[in-house]
Formats: sequence, C-alpha cells, structure tokens
Amino acid sequence: MTQFENKREVPRATIDSPGRVVLASLSETWDVTVRDVSVRGACLRLSGPAEAPRAFYLLLEAGADAPPIRQTCEKRWQVGDVVGVRFAEPLSETQFADILRRAMHPDPGAFLRAG
Repeated sequence: MTQFENKREVPRATIDSPGRVVLASLSETWDVTVRDVSVRGACLRLSGPAEAPRAFYLLLEAGADAPPIRQTCEKRWQVGDVVGVRFAEPLSETQFADILRRAMHPDPGAFLRAG
C-alpha cells in the first residue's frame, strides 16, 4: 500500500480507460489515461503538459450512446505524469457503475464521436 492509498477515504477501482482533460477556460484539451477511479476522485496518467493545472474538468466515458460524464477536478498531488485528483462533487452510484461497465467494454472512438 502506498502513502497515497493510505489517505483515501473510499477504495478505487482500476480501470485504465481513456479520459480527457479540459481546462476551465475551455481553450485546451488533452487525452489522459484514467488509471483508477472512485466516487470521490481518480488517478490520471497525463499525455499532455508536464504540469497539470490546479483545477480542470475531466471527461469520463459512460457508455456507447451516452455523453461523457464531466467532473470538476482539483489536483491533490502529482509525481511526474501521474496525477491524483479529487472531484468537486462525488459521482453518483449510477455514474460510477456506468464508468466501470464502460471500462470493461471499451469503445476507442467514443470521445471522437462525443467531442
């Protein structure tokens, strides 16, 4: 167990799914890998800038025909290209279940159709 796992309020599910960071200004986006997620936060691997902003939106895949779930995030920590975030508002149990179900049945083109 790492020092970060010791501080978690709720357990996270490993999903390794695509996500998208959107800056609050909506001026820039970049793809990320959502390594794990809980109803209160997530761990991301960045593919964009080396330093994640303090606050941003995260788009999470919810289903083949569903729009992405948008979560407002606060960066809690960053080590290299790995970032821990806390959601401003927790995911609902339904949203969390949809994300987990989508991770088990990925659709690589989902964000291309939704964005």
